[in-house]
Amino acid sequence: MGIWLIGGTQESRDIAQALAPELTARGRWGWITVTTPQATALYPQGGPWRARVAVWQADALRTWLLQEQITQIIDASHPFACQISALAQDLAQELHLAYVRYQRRELPLTAGVIEIVSLEDLFSQGLLQGRRVFLTLGAKSLPFFRDYQDQAALFARILPTASSLELAQRGGFPPERLIALRPPVSEALETALWQQWRIETVVTKASGAPGGEAIKTQLAQRLQIPLIRLARPASRSATTVSSLEDLINWFKKMCCQPP
Repeated sequence: MGIWLIGGTQESRDIAQALAPELTARGRWGWITVTTPQATALYPQGGPWRARVAVWQADALRTWLLQEQITQIIDASHPFACQISALAQDLAQELHLAYVRYQRRELPLTAGVIEIVSLEDLFSQGLLQGRRVFLTLGAKSLPFFRDYQDQAALFARILPTASSLELAQRGGFPPERLIALRPPVSEALETALWQQWRIETVVTKASGAPGGEAIKTQLAQRLQIPLIRLARPASRSATTVSSLEDLINWFKKMCCQPP
């Protein structure tokens, strides 16, 4: 019987380390899946875990879950990784697998931060018109901005990967308005970048402290720059945890249940 950890986040690395002794003690093993080869470096080599790069479609994932005799799914993907979370939950229900969502704690909305529920709100509400805007939303969102390049001076941070650059180009971002950095980004570097580009508005996701949201909130307050936060999508999962202790307890409980 195997366990599947949906990874790619800092928390998934901590989960893998915390569960390794539990898996070893029970003679069990687990798979960690990520979407880029670089992300496999997050995880320890050897032991009860095996890491692989995969971008799943439903049929292939169903086949893999059955072949690997997966009985438990721990979803520690990014809060905005809606597609893989939805797919994992659907297949868990179909195949009668135990599923838990490790939900990164959400930071409270502080004074001066504007929250939106969709990217369309940025322009329907005139929040970016004529401003120098720094987008820290991830490369997948950048094609959305192609039709708005003439309404604001848009800058973006992306991961240093060819796929991220391709998405930025599809969004109409010229090279001089892009910076490729892998997080975490220090407050000093964040400050220098905002000031270098003379940023007037920052748009980010409600990705929590591990996603650098706290640093951006503090910096926006200090520099008196408006910060716009894209709200998290609602979680579908009925079973969620937000601490390693609760996750380990969930795992032990599932191990005690008959297959």
